[in-house]
Amino acid sequence: MCERTWHGSEHYFLSSNCMKEILRSSLVRHSDNSDSDHGIAQLDVTFSLAQGYYVSVFGMESRDIRYRCSGKHVLAPVAIMVSTHHNGRAMRYFGEFLDEVIDDKSLRLRSLTCDGESSFNQFLKAEFCSGAKRIDCSLHIKKNMLQGGLTRKEAAQAMQALFGSIDEYGLLCGGALNKSGEEDIRKSLDDATITDKAFDWVMERLPRLICRLGMSARIDAGLGISIPTSNRIENVNSQLKSFRERR
Repeated sequence: MCERTWHGSEHYFLSSNCMKEILRSSLVRHSDNSDSDHGIAQLDVTFSLAQGYYVSVFGMESRDIRYRCSGKHVLAPVAIMVSTHHNGRAMRYFGEFLDEVIDDKSLRLRSLTCDGESSFNQFLKAEFCSGAKRIDCSLHIKKNMLQGGLTRKEAAQAMQALFGSIDEYGLLCGGALNKSGEEDIRKSLDDATITDKAFDWVMERLPRLICRLGMSARIDAGLGISIPTSNRIENVNSQLKSFRERR
């Protein structure tokens, strides 16, 4: 663990040799960013782990480690920052720290899934994030709907209108954001069974939803057709919190 002081705020970083190796091996070469299996990351910040401190966890889908049953890549935490502030400057500093850890300037991140906070844009200014696609967590979209005054039923209907549903064969069916072009997306929403209030909420944010959650954005990010969430990295923060409470 190394300690640094920056603009009067303390930042503590943890990234072991093992974590660094997973980080480096999971990134993609600048000339080979079409590799859909690699360079995929998630970032989460928790405010309730320790009083007065914020814990930011950055995780990568490991190139070499997979779940035995599903065969999917394991998302491994590769760096943790504990800071006294959570803002754009802190996120920029986190990204710069990882630039130093990576060393190889030809390695790049392909995509970052996180919630909609603007501070994460500063993290993406790191050199290794150059050209990375930012993807919003779909579950935070639903949370924003509820905070924006939609009922649970309205939010559920809007989410289905945007993302569709999974049929009995495990196939993704429907969903405006699964269409290939903006015209088809708008037509799908016009035909959707949602309230006027939910429709207005979606339409006000449609350009951003397409940019960060549309089918083409997800494919560019290496996520395929799956509906993106930052659940796996949030679970790491939850486990840290549970461990702390048991001590």
